[in-house]
Amino acid sequence: MYMFTKSQDIKNSPEDFIYYTPDSTVTYETTYINYNTKNGVALSERAPQKGDFFQKGVSGAGCYVVFMGGDAKITQVRTSTNNGRRLIIFKDSYGNAIPGYLFFSFEEIHVLDCRFFKRNIKKYVKENHITDILFANNIMRGVLATTNKSYTRFLTQ
Repeated sequence: MYMFTKSQDIKNSPEDFIYYTPDSTVTYETTYINYNTKNGVALSERAPQKGDFFQKGVSGAGCYVVFMGGDAKITQVRTSTNNGRRLIIFKDSYGNAIPGYLFFSFEEIHVLDCRFFKRNIKKYVKENHITDILFANNIMRGVLATTNKSYTRFLTQ
């Protein structure tokens, strides 16, 4: 909030960043497809690679990268939940914290940032047998014309 307000009261009163991690009754494996970007635009995709969902040692104003390490990627989480349900989350950075709460409810969770994802979404949903969709945007991004344009493009492909 300091970045937005420049309030010295906020800067001088930092809060603790506390987040939930699932207990050991559910296991999960995370695969990332990172984007090659230039000026905030996805130019191409890199080869898939495995990594940790929760990034260790993150602090300061960028704490939200503790979840998936940031936004410029496609994230797929395979869990030990065996119920046939597969979720796709369309999100901005606000939605990064949500997937960890859902590992018990879905056997796969796909996390896509509408600012970067350029593939055909209908084809992606079909190929990955997606059963559920969740939109998770902060209110400031949710009302932007660019967000509306991205979601409209998904629906009209």
